Amino acid sequence: MIKLRLKPESERKLRTMHKKMRPAIKEGMTRGMIETSKHIKSRKLSGQVLAVRTGQLRRTQYYKVKQSGDKIIGIQGAKVPYGRAHELGAVIRPKTGQWLTIPLDAAKTASGVARGSARSFKNTFFFRFGGLFIAQKKNDQIIPLFILKKQVKIPKRPFLRPGIMEKLPFIRREILKEVRKRY
Repeated sequence: MIKLRLKPESERKLRTMHKKMRPAIKEGMTRGMIETSKHIKSRKLSGQVLAVRTGQLRRTQYYKVKQSGDKIIGIQGAKVPYGRAHELGAVIRPKTGQWLTIPLDAAKTASGVARGSARSFKNTFFFRFGGLFIAQKKNDQIIPLFILKKQVKIPKRPFLRPGIMEKLPFIRREILKEVRKRY
C-alpha cells in the first residue's frame, strides 16, 4: 500500500482547485449524459436490446446530473416501472386477482400491444389445454385470446448499464475537455 501525505498548504490549494473545477466537471458530465441518453434511445431502445411497441419506455428515459458534497453524479433512468423490470429482470405476480392474463396473438395489435383487457372481450369462456386459457368462439372456431398464469419471469434485458458503459470513454473525454478548456 502506498500512502501520500500532503503538506497542509498543498492540501488547502488542492481543495480550493477542486472546488473551482466543479463547474467544469459538471458541464462535461452533463454533455456526456446527454450523449449517453441519445445513445440509449437510439441504440438500446430502438431494437438492439428492446423493440419499440408503444415508445413509452424510450420517451421516459432520462438523465440527471447532480452534485452531492464533493461528488458530481451522472444518472440515467426510466420513469416507467417496467424499465426496472427490463434492466434487472423480475417476477411478476397478480396484484388483485388470482391470475395474470397474458395476451396471445389474437388479442394483440401488429406491434404486440394488447387490444384490451381480458374483461373487455365479449363472449369469452375458459378452457384447459395444457394450461388455462380465455377464448372466443367465432364461426365454429375457438380462438385463444389469453393464457392465464400465476406468475411470469421477465428476463434481464439491460439497456441502461450497457449504454452507459459504451459511452464511458466519451463521458471521460468530455469532462477532461471541459477542465482543460477552463484551467
